[in-house]
Amino acid sequence: MDTDLPTWKITFTALAVVGSILGAIGGVIAFFLTRYWDKSDRDLAIRERAQAAKEADRAKYRDILYESLKWFEGKTQRRSIGIAVVNTSWDEFTEFRPLWIEVFANQAIYLLTGADEKEGKAHEHDNLRRIMEKLVAQRSVLKDDTRDVLVQTIDAKLHGEIGGGLTFTNEQLEEWRIKLKPRPG
Repeated sequence: MDTDLPTWKITFTALAVVGSILGAIGGVIAFFLTRYWDKSDRDLAIRERAQAAKEADRAKYRDILYESLKWFEGKTQRRSIGIAVVNTSWDEFTEFRPLWIEVFANQAIYLLTGADEKEGKAHEHDNLRRIMEKLVAQRSVLKDDTRDVLVQTIDAKLHGEIGGGLTFTNEQLEEWRIKLKPRPG
């Protein structure tokens, strides 16, 4: 009797063993891929929720900052609070810088020309000093036409052409004028 197995049986047995091994490997790979994708999905969901919360907080804060511009509508203490908010928010909200600088320039022009010297004199002088410090430090953000109007206002104040507004020494006014004037070239 021949004990040799036919070739086809050996082939099918080998294919069954190889198929079982490949099936097991495929199952292990599928298991790890599923775990990886689940973890990736969880991580992505966590990042998306964190980003959404951050954007919601930023939008809420931006709304508060827009509201804070109303602090520049008048009165010494309101102006002082507005200046403080701008100065403390300057680094975080760079997109507001051009707007704030324009508001500061207009506040400076008002304080130099139309502010009542009697009402809150010391406080308003300090407000103008704080505004001018920011304007001088950030003059590159100022629009050219706004800078021109501010410099012209300071010039008129220096030459006695403006009777109202806060009074400062000519030395202080000259220092601000020089620092704000665009450099030639």
